[in-house]
Amino acid sequence: MPRYTAFYALLVDTTPPKPPRFTSLVSGATEHAPPPANDPLLLQRQMLTIAGEAEPLSRVELSLARGNRTGQSHVVHAQAGWDGRFTFDQVKLSEGAWRLSARATDAAGNKSQVSQPVSIEFRRGHPARVESLRFLGAPKPSQGGRLVVELKGQDASPGIADSAVVRVASAVTDPSGFDLELTETGVATGTFLGAFWLSERTDALTSELAALKQGELVTVAEPGGKRISVAYSDHTPPTTPVIQSPSHPSLCQDTFEGHTEDWRRRDGPFGAALEVAGDGANRVLVFHCEASDMRSHLGATARASPYSLKEFPVMAFDYLLRSRPDRWGTQLDLLARLQVALPGWRGVKLTDLMPYFPRIGKVFGAVADDKWHHAEFDLLSMVRKAHPGTSDCVVDELAFMNLDDAGFMRREYGAPGGPYEAYRIDNFRIFRYSDKPDVTFVFGATDENGIAGFSCSLDHEPNTQPDEAVDEVEPLTEKDRESVKVRLGGERESD
Repeated sequence: MPRYTAFYALLVDTTPPKPPRFTSLVSGATEHAPPPANDPLLLQRQMLTIAGEAEPLSRVELSLARGNRTGQSHVVHAQAGWDGRFTFDQVKLSEGAWRLSARATDAAGNKSQVSQPVSIEFRRGHPARVESLRFLGAPKPSQGGRLVVELKGQDASPGIADSAVVRVASAVTDPSGFDLELTETGVATGTFLGAFWLSERTDALTSELAALKQGELVTVAEPGGKRISVAYSDHTPPTTPVIQSPSHPSLCQDTFEGHTEDWRRRDGPFGAALEVAGDGANRVLVFHCEASDMRSHLGATARASPYSLKEFPVMAFDYLLRSRPDRWGTQLDLLARLQVALPGWRGVKLTDLMPYFPRIGKVFGAVADDKWHHAEFDLLSMVRKAHPGTSDCVVDELAFMNLDDAGFMRREYGAPGGPYEAYRIDNFRIFRYSDKPDVTFVFGATDENGIAGFSCSLDHEPNTQPDEAVDEVEPLTEKDRESVKVRLGGERESD
């Protein structure tokens, strides 16, 4: 019996990396080299970008301490790249003396020694006397709008382009606000400029101030007491109304005038590319084949959240199938992934000639003729007929696809390569029938300044525009929501 000797090696990294090295400090538009030890770098801007070098792929920890204190007051982290370079972007400083140092940690957890510290002194040069404070241009404060502030005064540091600070706030939305930095336009000019934007949320780092209430004052104040204000104007429309029917509930009503998050392409380039087409009043979902030099299954997911067929058994949708690219036109089936006796995909026939998955029903009269058609069927009844004894069934997923059976255990993509438009879908609904004679509709929308009213039209035409008349509103229990309820005949129902 031959004898063998086996060897097993373990490699352990216990060598700490070298201390990081700062290479540049950028303040405003000026780049500075790291100063010599005990020689502080004088800065006039509060934002500092720090670059340096460390062991490749190590984690660099930057410590900022006040003056000569040993305890760190602030710690931030950055990752060194393959070349060892790292950057700390937009480090915000308050006025005073600072000492910066860094330490690197490699992938094995070894820590370096602390780097050579860098001393920084940040001092503003607020004007000795403020002469004026104003908004430049014609301020029209609304969402997304920019306000430019100009401060003029007696220059405090004739040899340096200084910075000053003002406090910006909104009277209702954010009365605390934040400090906005103004920079001097040049050496000894005494003129300082700065800008901020109005937004839904305050973010001092990006100079965004929250302002939402119609008529609230947006105020700028300088430390000496001068202040200016301008009234906020709400030009943001309310959210698109959500229409529901408590008497005739639906799981979904996808008309594509709003969001399309539930719909998505399947299997990358082999599926259908989705595009919303039409105007704001009547939009449809268009499915394109983009697979070139290869076949496609035209697949698109319609719903990926499970639901009960017993609760919502009925499906309805409008569809248009293109008569090209081949002589049969677009071949397509609706596929449902079901939790039944043998869980898996089942098909509802539209036009596919060689379906791969077993079918449990079909849409009568489906044809690829470049015209709109309507499909409506009870999916639960189809499942019960195919699987007797089924009382309920969970649908895990719904999709439109063209997968062909090409022989024993062979599945092929059924559509030729593109590019071309394959089909369109609109008014996709999952719901249940109701025997209630009265239909109640609930319209809901949100707006920070309240809803003045709704206008609506009710008929059988697909593209009706709401009239200009405004109906009164009734508050709902949720904060900042409004609604109006109408019966089918137009009679309002009170809560």
